Order: sequence, then structure tokens, then C-alpha cells
Amino acid sequence: MKKVTQILYSGLGGPGSVFFSLVEAEKQIGTDIKHHALFFGIEPLIEDYKDRCNSLGVAFNYIRKGKGFDIKSQYFVYKALKKIAPDVVILHSPQNIFACYLYKKLKPKCKLLVVEHQANALKSKKLWWLSWCVLKLADGLVYLSDIYKFEVEKRFPNLVKKANCKVIPNGINLGVFHPIRGERQFNFTLGMASRLTPNKDHITLVNALSLLKHKSYFNSLKLCIAGNGTETDRIKQSISSLGLADNVKMLGLLGEDDLAEFYRGLDIYVQASYGETMSTSIMQAQATGLPIIASDVKGINSIIEHNKNGLLYKLENALDLAEKIDALVMNEDLRSNLAAKSLQYAYENLSAVKMWRKYELLF
Repeated sequence: MKKVTQILYSGLGGPGSVFFSLVEAEKQIGTDIKHHALFFGIEPLIEDYKDRCNSLGVAFNYIRKGKGFDIKSQYFVYKALKKIAPDVVILHSPQNIFACYLYKKLKPKCKLLVVEHQANALKSKKLWWLSWCVLKLADGLVYLSDIYKFEVEKRFPNLVKKANCKVIPNGINLGVFHPIRGERQFNFTLGMASRLTPNKDHITLVNALSLLKHKSYFNSLKLCIAGNGTETDRIKQSISSLGLADNVKMLGLLGEDDLAEFYRGLDIYVQASYGETMSTSIMQAQATGLPIIASDVKGINSIIEHNKNGLLYKLENALDLAEKIDALVMNEDLRSNLAAKSLQYAYENLSAVKMWRKYELLF
């Protein structure tokens, strides 16, 4: 039996979706793998993650990280790996590369794989340095798109050529994220699900909503925001100052089942973001069969083609976003066409089973 440990962030984020999608896909196939999760971060471990690990029979540990580069927590990661003794480590963040490499020196046959989730456009100098370290120390690198790999190769051409770099797009559980069974009734409900952090642009979304106050349908127009994070208070202040308290609901952090129901309660999905690697939220919205509006930035415009399988608006341009929302609200045929394209894309590209098969080859 092969032991696979995945190290991922303890709070909300794409790595959590990838981890559980991989585990669920493997269990669906039925291979001889023993899974273990090592959660790491400054945020407490999400209760939903605990519940899902327990329901899947996956053992897990949680290590609380201090601020900055916390050497003490790195030591705890190394100690945990020694105790778990995995044959494969899948690291979903470069932060723990040194602790993992130290464990690999202890167990040379262990495969160390690193998945790069952070959008290149949003990387700091420290994160680029960690990407360089990963290329030097890991047995395999997983990038989520060809564009992502190309950008890294431009910066570190010799290292990328020597390293074992693979492009494996994320997948999701299409059995959990799916459309409403039966006919959908349009209820003027928009939504966005993400961490509430500076990398996202909820303020432009809220501003766009306020620009639609003169529309006859405005009183029926609702915006639901799922997630939590450091920008929560700022977003609430913007909602209040613009007089949108009756139109916007802040739902907080949602577990997977509630999140799936959240998507099925929407008519239009909006992703306001400064950059993505491969947006899990957009993937989930596609699998739910929603028409999508998103900012025209790297990591989004590689999967959303304007007027083909979604609408793109200019980054930080609330007027452009408002016009795109209005176009979908007023045009049933456009909504239906984009919704169908979303679902088609999900079925053709987002299978978690396909994703697992590609990871398994790296083992």
C-alpha cells in the first residue's frame, strides 16, 4: 500500500478543493492508496475540512503557522512527515519545500511533488524565490496551465528544462457540483465565492451593482457573497455606504454541500479578481451550468473566452461590469447559451478522475 500525504492550507482556497477532489476520485477508482492530509496555516482548520476528512476516512494533522517565515512550524512539518512516513508528498504551497526536502533526504525513495497554485502575476519576490527553490529540490512540478508553465520557463529557462514539469489542470467532483435538476427559474440573483482578500476585487463588483440602481429590475437584483477573509469589513463598509444593504448578502464561509447549493441558487456567477491560476470557483460555477462574467485577467481569460463561454469585463471597471450584468439580466437567450457552454466545458475538461490519473503517473 502506497501512502500519499498532501500538505495544504488550513483555510479556504483552491488547494482544499484539489485535495478532496483527488481523494474522492481515487476512492471512486479504487486504487491501493492510503491518504493523509497535513493542514498548515495561520488560520484555524476549517470545520468542513475536518468533517470531510472523517467522512472519507482520511487521517489528518493541523500545524499552526506563525507570521512570516516561521522556522518552528517548518520543524513541526518535518516531524509530522517523519511520523506519517509517506511514500509520496504532494505539496500545495512552496512554503514547506525545505521541511519536505529534509524528509526526502531521510527517505530518498519518497516522491516529492509540488503544485503551484499562486498566480504568477501576483507573486512577490519571496514567492518567485520559493518557485526557484522548488525547481531545484522537488521530484516533480505541477502547473495548472500551459500559460503558467510558459511564464515560469521565461524566468527560469534552464531549470524548467531540467525539472520534471507537468501541466495538469484542476478537476472537481462533478457529482457534487451540478445544475438544478429540472427547469431553472430566473430570480435576478448574482453570486461570487472566494476568499475575501486583496487579490479579489469585490469592491468593483459592489460598485457595479450600485450603478444599476436606475434599472427597473434593481429591487429584485440580489448579490450573494460567499467566503471570509481580511477584506470582510472593507466590503461591508462599501455595501453600507452605497446603500446596498437590502441587495447584498454576506454568507461567510460555506462547507462543500452548502457551497454547491449556493451555486444552484444563482442565476449569474461573477468572478471579480486581479488574477488567478485556475479559479476553482469558476470551475464550480461552470459545473453548475451558470453563465459567467469575470475580469479579463491572466488565469481567467485562458478558460473564459469573451462571448463564447462567458463575458469578460475590464479589470476594476465597474461601469463595464455593470453593463455585462445588465446584458445577461435582459437577454434570456444569451444567458441560456452561456450556461450551456459552461456545462459543456465542465464535462469535457473538469473531471477529477482525469486529474487523478495524471497525478498517479507522477508517483
